[in-house]
Amino acid sequence: MPALDQRADEVFAQGLAYGFSPSSAAENAGLELTDTEAAHKSADPAIQARITELLTSQQFDPSLEHLRVARQLEVDRDFAYRMGNPAAAINATVNRAKVLGIYIERLDTNQSVAVRDASQLTPEEWAVKFGPPQRPKEGTE
Repeated sequence: MPALDQRADEVFAQGLAYGFSPSSAAENAGLELTDTEAAHKSADPAIQARITELLTSQQFDPSLEHLRVARQLEVDRDFAYRMGNPAAAINATVNRAKVLGIYIERLDTNQSVAVRDASQLTPEEWAVKFGPPQRPKEGTE
């Protein structure tokens, strides 16, 4: 089956094939549908046939796995909002941005330590300041 006649329907079907919810796929396609209307449209036989064709033509493409993960994070975000947990929703949004490469976490690896001249520290001072933590001696608790 070739692409659907209407461009919006084709974009809608592609969105569903990538794993978007019907409402998200409709919004992405520029269709102004309610959630219920989008769900009904996704059940249309022509849309379902196109989704099947799209999925069988690409099978499992590892290069598209990030889109599937991003889609799941979108679902998780929506669920968190519905459950009244905005912190989890924000976390899902940030992780989705990381998966899509929009947000890159910067790790600061500069671990410089200001030290006076090492020759001025006694071995005991060095051990206290930079050594492993000392266990308390038995009977001193």
